[in-house]
Amino acid sequence: MFQTFGEDGSLQLDCDFATYFLRLKGTAYTATRTFGNTNPSGLTITIPAGFVLPLVAVQCAAGRVGLFRSYKPGDGTTQYQYVSSAPVGSPVNYWVFDNPLVLGPAVGGLTLFDESGRVTFSSDYAPMVAVDVLTAGGVSGDFYDRAWVNTVGGSTTRPGRSLAFAQSCYGGHRIKGDLLAYGAGGPVLVDEGTSTRYTYRYNNNGKVYGASSTGDTVSFGSITFDDVQVLVGNNMTYSQALARYNETTDFMVRGVGLVVDVTYL
Repeated sequence: MFQTFGEDGSLQLDCDFATYFLRLKGTAYTATRTFGNTNPSGLTITIPAGFVLPLVAVQCAAGRVGLFRSYKPGDGTTQYQYVSSAPVGSPVNYWVFDNPLVLGPAVGGLTLFDESGRVTFSSDYAPMVAVDVLTAGGVSGDFYDRAWVNTVGGSTTRPGRSLAFAQSCYGGHRIKGDLLAYGAGGPVLVDEGTSTRYTYRYNNNGKVYGASSTGDTVSFGSITFDDVQVLVGNNMTYSQALARYNETTDFMVRGVGLVVDVTYL
């Protein structure tokens, strides 16, 4: 048994738990958006074949970058696709950490083994150091929340350090606004019992959660993704429009991510 602890009592190394370590790093640039209707840009980071459980940490000072999805296109690679509030052409530094099935022992230094003899830590590899956890959306302790809970974000600062942000899954929300009626001359107020037909729309609030990183500070919050006006239908009575409007449900998925110290990586 082997364990080390930080000054605050937090567990650092444990021979029973494999350590995430750096396998790949680089810089990508935001491009014209691929997903969404209102986010300014997007980004794809392609991870080569041979990774086990990759976790990608990104660092962008020009705007927030939020994970939208990851998938395997069939050629052995994995693509991590992001939406961003940064202008097209903004640099995004990234570091890819992995939890391998097998690590080699250190040539010289410290090696930890679990009970089955698997190497769980080797000083020949740069470990991932997570210094904080940030969340956005809902309240602490809840994962899925009522969509009308006010969205909250968070930030963290480590003076003199270089920080990045790693998300393992998507976070975001969609909230529909009030049902709105439009006649030939524009918006109109309608009686709920009227049989007069109008065009009905609602304002959609669609966000993806992500973070910006300006050196020693990471800020987590929302990125506009689908903030548009949605057509419910044309030539409809209020009751017909309301029935269709009610078929669209709101949702919120809390965003959670790790703040990773990449100062010397």
